[in-house]
Amino acid sequence: MLKNIQSGIYAITPTSLRADELLNAVEDTLSSGIEIIQYRFDDCINFDERLKTATKLKKICLDNNACFIINNDYLLAEYLGTGLHIGPDLEDLSFLLTSENIQFTGLSCKSNISAQKNDSNNIFSYYSFGPAFYSQTKRSERGEIDLKYVSENMDENSINIAIGGINNTNLSQIKKGGFQMAAICEGIYSDKSDIKERSKELLEIWNEN
Repeated sequence: MLKNIQSGIYAITPTSLRADELLNAVEDTLSSGIEIIQYRFDDCINFDERLKTATKLKKICLDNNACFIINNDYLLAEYLGTGLHIGPDLEDLSFLLTSENIQFTGLSCKSNISAQKNDSNNIFSYYSFGPAFYSQTKRSERGEIDLKYVSENMDENSINIAIGGINNTNLSQIKKGGFQMAAICEGIYSDKSDIKERSKELLEIWNEN
C-alpha cells in the first residue's frame, strides 16, 4: 500500500491531542489530500484508551482511502491489523516473525545507514531518518542528522522518509534530497485552527519540487 501513496506527506499525530480533538484533527488532515497517518500517543495512555482511539482512527483512514500506522505498540497493530512503526531501540524483533496481522513495519534509523543496509531479509517496508532539522518532538542527543550524507548513502530503491523539524520553510530540501516522504508533526498540528490549510500548503510545496 505504501508504494501507492502519492502525497509525499506522512502525518504524525501529536501526543497532546486526544479523544474528539484528535479525531477531528485527523479528519482535517486527510481532507487536504494527505494519505498516511501515524498514531503517536503518550506512554501514560492505557491500552484500552489506545485501542478505542486507534479503532476510530483506523475507520477514518479507511473511509478516506488512507494508510494507518501505529507507533511502537506492536500488540495494538497486531490486534487491529494496521501498519507499525518502530524505533531503533527495540532489540527483540521476534514478534515480526510470528505476526499474522500487522500489515507492514517501518523502522526509524536515526542516521544509521547500516540499519537499512543490513535488512537483507526485507523485514521493513520503509526507513525513516532524522531529525532532519531541530525538532521539539524528535529530539536527539546527537542533534540533527547529516542530511546530505544520508541522502547520498541511503538505498534509493527503498522507501526513505525524512523526519524531524520539517515544515513549509524547509520541506523542499527533503524532496530534493531524494526522500520519498517527509514525516511531519508540529508542521501540521502546531495550530489546531488551520490544520487543513497548512496540510494543503505542504502538499503544494512537495508537488512543486
